[in-house]
Amino acid sequence: KMWVSCQRTTRSIPSGNHFHRTKVFTQKRDFVAWYEKLRQKEKQETTVVSEPKKPHISESEVTTSEIVKKEPSSIPQPLKIEDLYWNCPQEWIPEEIGGDDGLDELEDLSSIQQRAAKAIDLTMRAKKAHNLYISHTSSVNPVPMVRKMVSESTQAFPPPSLFDYLYVHNFDQPANPRAIKLPAGKGKEFRRSMQELLRKMSETLMERDGDSELARYRSKMRDELWAPIHEKISELNRTASPEGIFVREISTSNDVSIEVLGKQVASTQDIDSLIKSMNISPNDAQVLKKTFSIVQREVDAIRRDDRPKMQDDLKNWEQLYLQQVMRNLTLESPYASHPSISRYLGQIIQSIDYKNPSSLVSSPNYAVHLIVDNSDTSSMPIVIESNPTVLSLFGNVSKNEQNEMTLTPGSLLKANGGVLIIEASNMDEDDWDPLLKKLSSRSSGLDDVDSGLIFEEISLDVRVIVVSTPSEDIGDEKEHPLFHNIFPLKSDFVPTVPTTPDTVKKILGNFKSIIKKNGLLPLHQSGACKLIEELVRKSGAKSRISILENDVSDLLIEANYWAEKIKSPKIDGNVVETCLKESDFIHGAIQERLFRNIKMKYQNIAIDGEIVGQINCLCTVDKGDDKSYGAVTCVTSSIGLGQDGVVEIDSKVDLAGKLHNKGFEILIGYIRQKFSQNFPLTLSATICDEQGVGSEGDSGTLSQVYALLSSLAKLPIDQSIAVTGSMNQHGKVQPVGSVNEKIEGWFRLSEFSDNCGKIRGVILPWDNVQDLMLRSDVIQACREDRFRIYAVENVMDGFRILTGGRHEEGEWKDGKFAENSLNEIIYKELYRMATKVDDFKEKDEKEEKKEKKEK
Repeated sequence: KMWVSCQRTTRSIPSGNHFHRTKVFTQKRDFVAWYEKLRQKEKQETTVVSEPKKPHISESEVTTSEIVKKEPSSIPQPLKIEDLYWNCPQEWIPEEIGGDDGLDELEDLSSIQQRAAKAIDLTMRAKKAHNLYISHTSSVNPVPMVRKMVSESTQAFPPPSLFDYLYVHNFDQPANPRAIKLPAGKGKEFRRSMQELLRKMSETLMERDGDSELARYRSKMRDELWAPIHEKISELNRTASPEGIFVREISTSNDVSIEVLGKQVASTQDIDSLIKSMNISPNDAQVLKKTFSIVQREVDAIRRDDRPKMQDDLKNWEQLYLQQVMRNLTLESPYASHPSISRYLGQIIQSIDYKNPSSLVSSPNYAVHLIVDNSDTSSMPIVIESNPTVLSLFGNVSKNEQNEMTLTPGSLLKANGGVLIIEASNMDEDDWDPLLKKLSSRSSGLDDVDSGLIFEEISLDVRVIVVSTPSEDIGDEKEHPLFHNIFPLKSDFVPTVPTTPDTVKKILGNFKSIIKKNGLLPLHQSGACKLIEELVRKSGAKSRISILENDVSDLLIEANYWAEKIKSPKIDGNVVETCLKESDFIHGAIQERLFRNIKMKYQNIAIDGEIVGQINCLCTVDKGDDKSYGAVTCVTSSIGLGQDGVVEIDSKVDLAGKLHNKGFEILIGYIRQKFSQNFPLTLSATICDEQGVGSEGDSGTLSQVYALLSSLAKLPIDQSIAVTGSMNQHGKVQPVGSVNEKIEGWFRLSEFSDNCGKIRGVILPWDNVQDLMLRSDVIQACREDRFRIYAVENVMDGFRILTGGRHEEGEWKDGKFAENSLNEIIYKELYRMATKVDDFKEKDEKEEKKEKKEK
C-alpha cells in the first residue's frame, strides 16, 4: 500500500497510474521529482489542475501540481529519518559482553566524573582542612558515588590519628559536663577501668568497720584528740576526789560520767536523793553540792565544746585517711597521669558521700559516657548524613525514668578526624546557620535544652562535603555570610558526559561488572547498542550519555528479566526493545488517563480540522518517579477592539509560574517590535490555556504567539500539528526540554484516537533536533509518512506550516511588507484596529465637545 505525502491521502494517482507496492518515498521532494518525470514521460500536462477535475480533494488539501509550483518557497520540510535518532556504532561494541570480551570491569562510573573527582582529591589532600560544596541537577542521589571517590582518595593517606571522646560529670560546674579526649580504643578501657575503680571504692568504704588498719588509725587518732579532755578530767578529779566525786571517761562513746561517793550521778536531783539515802550532815551536804556543781559545769563544757570538736576532728582525720585510701586506688588506674582524668579523679574523691558509699556505683554523677568510639576504626572515618538536622548533626541527650542520661553523638563528632558527607536535599534552611557556626568555630558539643546542660565543646578536625541540588543552594551571602568562607571549594556532579568511544567502553565495563555480580545473561552487541542509545536518550542530548548508577543498572537488570521471560539465551536488541516498551506501558497509566479524557471529550482537544485562534500545545506531566510523559493542552486566542493590550488569563489569575509569565511578556515584545513601528499597538486580546491548571515553564510561548497571529490574520491553524518551543523578542525560536516525551505523547494520542490514518505532525525548535532520540514506533510512523516532525528557526516558518503555506512570510521593504504576505495581513489588521479605535476616540471627542457646547 502506498501513500502520497504531499496530498495527505492514501489514494492512487489519477490518470490510471498507480504506485508500485514496493515504491516508498520518505521525502516530499523525492516524490515530486519522480511524479514530474512520470508525467513528462506520459506527455501529460504539468500545470495546476483545476478544482472541478479533483472533487475528491478538499479545499484545505494541496494538489501535487500546486506543490511543484510552491517548491521554491522556504516552507520547512519534515526532518529526515536520520535526524530523529542516534545509532550507536557497532564498532564501539564487542560482539558479546559478559565473558572474554577484553573489557575491564568497573564497579561504578565514578572514574568518569573527572570534575568532582579532582575537587574531592583537592579537598582531601589540602594541608588545611578544606570543605567542598558539590551541586548536582539529577533526581538520582550521587552520594554513593561521592563516597567511593572519597574512599579512593583516602587510601593514599597513612593511618590517621583518631581519638575517642567521653563526657563526665563536672563537680565544680554541674551544668557543664566535661569532655575527655583519649586515643582511639582507650575510651572503652577508661570507662571499664572507672567502673572497676568505683566498685572497689564502694566496697572499701562499706567494709571499713572491719578494716584493722582503719581501727588502729581510729584508736590512735582518738587518743591524740582525747588527750586535752583527759587532762581536764584529771584536774577535776584532783580537786573533787577529796569530797568523793570522780569524773569517769567512757571510751566507747567518747563521753564522760560523774560518780559521787561511788554512785553515778547525772543531775542535782540525783545528789539530793544520794544525800538523803546516806544521812549526810547538812554541812557536808552543802560542800558536796557545791563541789558537784563545779564539776558538772566543767563536764557540760567538755560535752558541749571539747567532745564535739574532738568528734569532728576524728571524722575529718578518718575522712582524710579514707581519701588517701581512695587516692591510692586511683593511682592504680593507668589513666591517673592524664591531666583531665587526674583532675576528674580528684573531684570524685572530694565528692564521695562516706555515709552512702553505694552511691559511687548507683549515682549518675559518676557515670562515664563514651560518645565517640573509634576502637574498631582503622581508616579515616567517612560518615554520610542523609537526613541533616540540628539533632543529627550535633547530637542529643535523652533520659529514662531513672533519670539516667543517654548521649547520642552527632555526625560531626562521629566524622571527627575524617570526612562528613551531608546530603542537603532534605536539610531545613534554619539548620544551616548553626552548622556554619560550628564549622567556623571548629568545635561541636551537645546541648540539652530540657535540663539546661551545656556540654564542653570538642575541637573538630573534619572535612565536610555538602551534596545539594540548585534548589537547596544556600550560597547567598546576605542570608549566610559564612558560607563562602566555610566552603571555599565548589564543584558540580554532572549526570551526563560526552558520548565518546572511551566513555562507552567504561559503561560497557560497568555492564560487565553488573552482569557478573548479579548472574545475568550475556549481553549481545545489538542489546548493548540499544542500552547505550537509551542512556543517550536519558541524557536529553545525542552528544551526551547518562552515567547515573540507577539508569545503568536498572536498564540492564530489567532487560535480563525480559530475556529470561521470553526464554532468550542473550540480551539482544529485540529484548531491550521489548523491555523499553513494557517499561513505558508499566509507567504509562497517567498518560493513558489523559488520552482517555480527551477521547471521551472531558478535555476538549481538536486533533483534526482547521480552526482560527486555536492550537495544540505540547507539555509534559511529571509522574514523580523520575518519569515524565508528553501531554497536550488547547491554547486559544480572542481579539477585539480596545486598549487593554494582550492579556493571558492564566497569568491574571496567578495560575502561571514566573518563567511562563516571562515568556508571555516576550511574546508581547515580539508583536510590538514586528508590527507596531508606525502606529501604536491598539487592541484587546486574551490568550488562555483552556482547561489547564497553569504552567511553570515557557515552552508554550510559541503556541501562544501562533494562536494570536491566527486570530489577527484570520487564518485557520491545522489542528493535526502540535507545537512546542519558546522564543525571543526578535522571533527566533528557542529550545525547550523533554522534546522526545512531548513528541511521543502527541504521537500516542494520535494512535489512541479514532482518527488513525490521518497524517499528524509536531513543530519544534531547530536547536532541539540535536536532542531527538525517539522511540522506534514514532520513527517507523515518520518513515511511513504517517507522522511528520518539523524543526523551525523563526516564528513565521512555523506559522506558514500551520496555515498550509498559503502565504509567504513577507519582508519589510520600502516601508511596507510584501503584498498578500502573512506579515502584511497581520499588519493591516492591526492597523485597521488602531484606526478604528482612533475613529471611536475622535467620535467620542466630538460628541463630548458638542455636549459641552449645548450645556
